[in-house]
Amino acid sequence: HNAIRIHHALSTKASDYTKKQHVFRLQTADGAEFLFQTGDSKELQEWVDVINLVAASLSAPVLPGAVGSRSKFQRQLLPSSYTRLNLREQLQGHEAKVQELENELHSHHAAAPEKGTRSSIIQEYLDKESYLEFEIKRFKTYVYLLQSKLMAFPELEPSLVETTIGEYEEMGAGPARSVPSQTAMIMSAAKTGTAVRPVKRSMSDRAISQTSQAPVTTRLAQLL
Repeated sequence: HNAIRIHHALSTKASDYTKKQHVFRLQTADGAEFLFQTGDSKELQEWVDVINLVAASLSAPVLPGAVGSRSKFQRQLLPSSYTRLNLREQLQGHEAKVQELENELHSHHAAAPEKGTRSSIIQEYLDKESYLEFEIKRFKTYVYLLQSKLMAFPELEPSLVETTIGEYEEMGAGPARSVPSQTAMIMSAAKTGTAVRPVKRSMSDRAISQTSQAPVTTRLAQLL
């Protein structure tokens, strides 16, 4: 089917995409990237905020990385299951994750490879640096949104998934075990009445997204 899972996803305004207006970028847990066009700037911001809030509220805690004899960088496992934490616990987990990632990035910078190091080692170093910077951005976005949500609605305690299941039960959507898809939750929460339109990307379009990686290219030049 065509559903896009948004656990551990990050949505941002696609400012670097100039062919169409009011486009946002969705980066998913598996590293995929999608562009969607909305009707106007207000609708764009609503989609970005709703997607990120749902991801922040529903995504289960990150699993520890694989342990083995290999020292090669490996991304952490991102579970697709729903969290059972309430919003306050979820916020605390995200805050702790930001601190953990910032410490890891600091240690990573302290162990930068010297000039003349094999290109494969340098590339692995840059890949990990880019990954850590993205994860910090993602979790900081989650923290900001959950903090704002709890400030506006301090009485919120149940986990969002429990609340949402209850709402769907009231609508006659079946038993609690019939958890609605995350995409359906977004559609329900956004309530814009206008479907977003996927933007077809050519190879030249994909090159646009690479311009945002300029800092990594600069770092590569410095290390080489």
